Amino acid sequence: STGDAAPEEGFYASLYVNKGFTYVARGQGDLQNLLNAAEAFKLASQYAPHYADAFLYWGNAYMEANMPLKAKPAYEQGLERHPKHAQMLFQLANIRGSEGKM
Repeated sequence: STGDAAPEEGFYASLYVNKGFTYVARGQGDLQNLLNAAEAFKLASQYAPHYADAFLYWGNAYMEANMPLKAKPAYEQGLERHPKHAQMLFQLANIRGSEGKM
């Protein structure tokens, strides 16, 4: 169930999640594909903020690209809406730990 989301929002969110995964699959470790994936997952999170994993995938794409400072807002925004999401909490703790602040 998509909760209170309009059907078209769910459609666009799914479209962008699938597009993101296509970029990830297309080029493991290829920076441009990872950046394209991050942008697609970001759009998915905007269309469907109730879908916690869109924020996770957005941040993870930047982490895979070795860009933790770009990943941080994805996890922070996701945790504003989904404060108990374990994977986002873990990733954000890792970023903060590497910054020297927990």
